Amino acid sequence: MAKQPIKEETLITEFEIIHAAGGIVVNEKNEVLLINRLDHWDFPKGKIEANEKTEAAAIREVKEETGIESIVITGKLMTTYHTYVLNKSEILKETRWFVMKANSSESLKPQTEEGIAEVLWVSEERATELLKNSYPNLKELWKEFLNTRD
Repeated sequence: MAKQPIKEETLITEFEIIHAAGGIVVNEKNEVLLINRLDHWDFPKGKIEANEKTEAAAIREVKEETGIESIVITGKLMTTYHTYVLNKSEILKETRWFVMKANSSESLKPQTEEGIAEVLWVSEERATELLKNSYPNLKELWKEFLNTRD
């Protein structure tokens, strides 16, 4: 029996929807910026504020979570979706992703109040290894990013 598509009205009534934005950041050495949050490797991202443009939110969140100041968006990637429970509410998080450039000489500073324990520049090969300890949608995002590099 085929699955029936979920109607948008169902999502709206069943979930609180959070819109977020973030980026896969690359430096001049072709290293990628990863964060470690709650014992999982991740890319910096966060909630879009009211009246904030998606691109501006992505840049702001990368700055806040990593300490990097000079960030430029160079491309667009897929949108990911995931669900979780927060304070007994079902959350559906939609995250719009971008490719970004930054300079490796800037100091990295993890946003510890957001549960970020570590921020690292790593090679694409090392990122592939570390992202094995990540979430399924981020693994798909990483595949898409790598396909844009070919």
